[in-house]
Amino acid sequence: MKTLYLGLMTAFLFSGCFSSSDQNSEGTWTSFIYPDKQNLKRSMEYGQFDTLEECTKASVKKISELGLAQRGFMECGLNCSFHEGMKTLVCERVVKK
Repeated sequence: MKTLYLGLMTAFLFSGCFSSSDQNSEGTWTSFIYPDKQNLKRSMEYGQFDTLEECTKASVKKISELGLAQRGFMECGLNCSFHEGMKTLVCERVVKK
C-alpha cells in the first residue's frame, strides 16, 4: 500500500512538469499600448484577451490603426490586477513587442 501511495504521489508531482498546456492558456492577457516608447508613463489599456497570440495581434493592429507603428509599442500582461499599495496594475508576467 505504501508503495502504491508513493507511486501515485510521484506521478502526480511529475504530471505538472510535463503538462501539454502552452503559455497562451494560463489566464487573461491585458493589452497595454504606449503611443511613445520614450514616455512609458503614458499608456492606454486596450482590452483583455484569452491568449497571448490574440493580445499581440490586436495590439499590433491597434498601433497600426493609430499611426504609431514607428514610435509606439505594446505589451501584454498576464492576469493583471490592481495593487492597492502601489496604486497600479501588477501582472504575473509581461511580454513586450
